Amino acid sequence: MSKLDFLLFFGWPEFKSIAGKKFKHFVVLTVVMIVSLFAIEIGKSALQLLKKKMDNPFVKFVNVDINYGMLDDLSVGTLDSLQNSEGLKSRYLFDEALLTRFKLISFLKYSQDHGLTGQKVQALAQITDTTSEFYRFIKSNDEIAQTEMFFTNDGFGCIVTKSYLNRIGLIQNQPQFLQYSSPLDKEPIPIEIVGVVSELPDNVDILISRTFFNATQNGGKNFEIGNVYHKTYAQYFIPKTQTLDQEVIDSGFKEKFNPNLLLKGIFIEKNSGLNPVDKDLILKTYPKALRTFDLSKMPAKNADLNPERIVFSFNNLDSIASSF
Repeated sequence: MSKLDFLLFFGWPEFKSIAGKKFKHFVVLTVVMIVSLFAIEIGKSALQLLKKKMDNPFVKFVNVDINYGMLDDLSVGTLDSLQNSEGLKSRYLFDEALLTRFKLISFLKYSQDHGLTGQKVQALAQITDTTSEFYRFIKSNDEIAQTEMFFTNDGFGCIVTKSYLNRIGLIQNQPQFLQYSSPLDKEPIPIEIVGVVSELPDNVDILISRTFFNATQNGGKNFEIGNVYHKTYAQYFIPKTQTLDQEVIDSGFKEKFNPNLLLKGIFIEKNSGLNPVDKDLILKTYPKALRTFDLSKMPAKNADLNPERIVFSFNNLDSIASSF
């Protein structure tokens, strides 16, 4: 039997039988096929979204925003008991409840020649703590931590995301300082970068210490260059330098211990206010020297935290209680 005969005496009659009268069955089958294809695509998209969510390294952290307007009886004691109650932890199967807060902080953008443009770029900052499960997680996760971490609870250094570094014009492999735009001074304040991460949850750009937060709430006096505390010393960071020039040593400057190994260079400090002679000597000897400030010289009073969020940490997601 030829192909033509096969199509004429078998194929066409079978097609008409399946298609039905006036092709009604064919239309129905076509609609069913199209709906099936749509259902398959929707299912695949749902699986991809689920995979994206589950692949998110921060999936073990559940955020609960605090609405003080709806919780009139919410007190500091209530929040503290939530953090420290072993009974609540065992009942709801969470490992930690971290109280945190956010703050918008402006830093200056760098130009292509590493100068400052004067343009301010806001960063969403979140308070963290080295004892928290959240900090230990980002520090130990190789996909998140892009560098070593030198963050301290009493320091002013910041952990920064790669995306924010790009937004302010800093190259990731050469992170040095963020230039804090102080509301009390025209001159920016260099803030050490103490770690770089690939990402942070909820569009957070940087992590800061409670000490840093306290200073921003304390009228910004720590960031006021003319403050009396900053007139008792002179401090510089000299990049890509390991030894001091003898003339600089003779003028009274000494090398200061630097625990932040991300900074390629040395800090020098003199126990007297900065004078024009010293300034000219430093800039003549080290043209790229950057004047820095020891922000801890002025103790920052503890400001009210008024946490905006509770971050619950679950090591076993299968154990999250439905009643939580």
